[in-house]
Amino acid sequence: MNLNKILSKQKLQTLHKISSRSITLLPNQAQVVIVGSGVVANSVAYHLVENGWKDIVLLEQDSLGSGTSSFGSGTLGLFKPIDERNIINYSIKLYKKLQAEGYNLNIEQVGSINLATTKDRLIALRRRMAFNLPTGLNCEMVSPNEIKKLHPHINVTDVEGGVWVPEDCIGNPESIRSTLASLAEKGGARYFEKCHVSEVHTSNGRVYGVHTSQGFIKCEYFVNCAGMWSRELGWLCNPKVRIPIYPAQHFYVTTEAVGSTSTEPAALYSRL
Repeated sequence: MNLNKILSKQKLQTLHKISSRSITLLPNQAQVVIVGSGVVANSVAYHLVENGWKDIVLLEQDSLGSGTSSFGSGTLGLFKPIDERNIINYSIKLYKKLQAEGYNLNIEQVGSINLATTKDRLIALRRRMAFNLPTGLNCEMVSPNEIKKLHPHINVTDVEGGVWVPEDCIGNPESIRSTLASLAEKGGARYFEKCHVSEVHTSNGRVYGVHTSQGFIKCEYFVNCAGMWSRELGWLCNPKVRIPIYPAQHFYVTTEAVGSTSTEPAALYSRL
């Protein structure tokens, strides 16, 4: 079977799933309602299913994976405060486990370099490193010459130095999202696409139901995983929930193999 036939078959399977979800009626109630269908939403659903929860509904305003998760760099960076690092560390272990089970998540431990093109930035990186080293992170300061050896494509003429984190990984965010969604769905989670939330109903400080374009659904627990739309969703609650998220427009470029690259301070990152 050639590649075009394989892709056509996959598209048909995807279309079948979408059409099946489109004609399925939204239930009157569920134990957990999750809004969103990106990596975070599917991770929440997957972990609930893994812990024995079955009555889970995910609401997506467009099609599954149509948000920002699919456009991420896929970088799993550990050079962060310990609480965030613990989550990322756990994620890396989970993705490696799923990959070992046969799911192609393109997880690779390639390491990363945090660059400093000013002396002030280098001081800031040293401070972050001083905080991270005692908590167990494997990282080290590297000179411009060492950076050039680690990544020959980087122009280091204006680089003051950097921090090398050898255990950082990359993965395919769309593959991660779709795998977690598939496993959650197999475990009983139900997905509803083209389902717009118009109001989140609360009583005594708790969410008890969600009004959508496909009807009203009661719930015991409500999880806001709407990503860049989370603030908007918070405003649909009564009283309003103020979520400090302000999306900023950004651009990305997808290329073929690149022979050489250059970096600008705090403006561009590349993942080869």
